[in-house]
Amino acid sequence: MSLFFFISAYFVTSSLERKAQRLFVKDKFIRLGIPVLISLVFIIPFIGNGFISYFVNFFKSGNIDLGVTWFCWTLIVFSIAYSIFVINKSQLGKRKNLAFRAVWRIIVFSFILT
Repeated sequence: MSLFFFISAYFVTSSLERKAQRLFVKDKFIRLGIPVLISLVFIIPFIGNGFISYFVNFFKSGNIDLGVTWFCWTLIVFSIAYSIFVINKSQLGKRKNLAFRAVWRIIVFSFILT
């Protein structure tokens, strides 16, 4: 699983450089957030004990069962954290010329998160 996170993190930098921060976060919510929402509202309640009991247990315990979409949710959180981390536009301009250094920053950032 860590390899999948590393592969997705490798493309986050170039995606953030192509788009502004707002469009980047919006794109992540559309691409990753909609499947998580569909899974939480429609798929997981009907697979488990039932629709009503799922939401009753959710409101009693506050525990969200993400099922297999935990990976998408985690990618949303990491992408937003990274976009906040590099919000300074001057740093983005400097990094366009230093593509290799951007890879090292991703590696350091992933070690910090771990």
